[in-house]
Amino acid sequence: MSLYREIERHFYKMERLFTPGELLGFECTPVGWLSEYNLTVGARIRGEMLTGGSRLYRLFLSEKVKKPDDMSAIMILLFHCYIHMSPPCLR
Repeated sequence: MSLYREIERHFYKMERLFTPGELLGFECTPVGWLSEYNLTVGARIRGEMLTGGSRLYRLFLSEKVKKPDDMSAIMILLFHCYIHMSPPCLR
């Protein structure tokens, strides 16, 4: 399975990390400011989705992404792209 497909499978979990108002704020955040979410949402991603034995974690390692902070930052960026590209009824 590709890393992107595995990340995509976690988007519904990522969406649940936000209240509706927080999700709207996240959606309106410019890409250059997404690092602001690394200490909050990123920490939860690392703690809940990037555990040492998870398939997602192993796929990141296979793609030479070794730092959990980098892994969560990639996931935040891809989730931001996802919410901008899909209508709310598809999320």
